[in-house]
Amino acid sequence: MKNLITMLTLCLLLLWPVPAKAQATPESPVGETTVTLTYSAGYRIPTDVPYDPDFRFTLAAQTRYTDSSPFSHGFMELHSAVKRAMTDENGSFVMDNVEQGSHVLRALNTANTEVGRMRLRIDRTNTVDETKVFTLPDGTTAIHVNARIHYLELVLELDGQGGLRIVEARGYQSESPAGETQKDSLVNPPTGVAKAAHASAGAALLLVLLITGQTLLLKKKT
Repeated sequence: MKNLITMLTLCLLLLWPVPAKAQATPESPVGETTVTLTYSAGYRIPTDVPYDPDFRFTLAAQTRYTDSSPFSHGFMELHSAVKRAMTDENGSFVMDNVEQGSHVLRALNTANTEVGRMRLRIDRTNTVDETKVFTLPDGTTAIHVNARIHYLELVLELDGQGGLRIVEARGYQSESPAGETQKDSLVNPPTGVAKAAHASAGAALLLVLLITGQTLLLKKKT
């Protein structure tokens, strides 16, 4: 009986659960990298998603006119590293490997005549949950994108007078194999403690057995 109690005690000590950190990003980042831009200071990038000057986005967009008719079978061209895509019947197009930073986005018709343009700047930050679009003092359209987003989806509008603007912007963490985008769930998921349910149940059972064994041993002695 004594040997049994000794074995149960050792098992109990080995299986007793120790609180463990859950695999989650802290609610408040442990540290951040501050990036100063020409037009904005205090940009914050979480240290678990380091600022990467070579980061690339996938840009999916629909171009339409102010009357909502699509800019069909035209061309969208992005500079400085030139990328060109043809719009489909709905005015939609996709560009891969789009750099962060400053760009010029142009819309051209089938005769390669420019029908709209905009100056665009895309920067990653942790100060927004998804995306934020605003106009800089020099007229450039800026998009602040959460640092965990890799897939940008825009709706662009041509005014018929050479103007091009963003009317909708959404950001996604990834694109599903089926082609449907999956929205970034939590920017900073909360830190938790692993409960180790199985270990707790085993330890409780061993504790019951230990108490029962001690009780039986005392009864035998008396």
